Amino acid sequence: MKMMEESTYWEGKAPPSVVLGPFLSKIPSGVLGPASLVALIVVRFLNIRFAKKRRGEGESAQEIEVDA
Repeated sequence: MKMMEESTYWEGKAPPSVVLGPFLSKIPSGVLGPASLVALIVVRFLNIRFAKKRRGEGESAQEIEVDA
């Protein structure tokens, strides 16, 4: 357990790039930020699309009855 504590502790504002793993630690931070934003947009778009399919394409939110 002692080794785990030492490897996850850092001083300063940001952790060292080693905490990102072998793949992400080699990618510049200028790429990680925009890539995260793109991933967020894609997931949000898919989430909205899935919600519309569950609800039905032609129905509005007011027409759906909720069983409570």
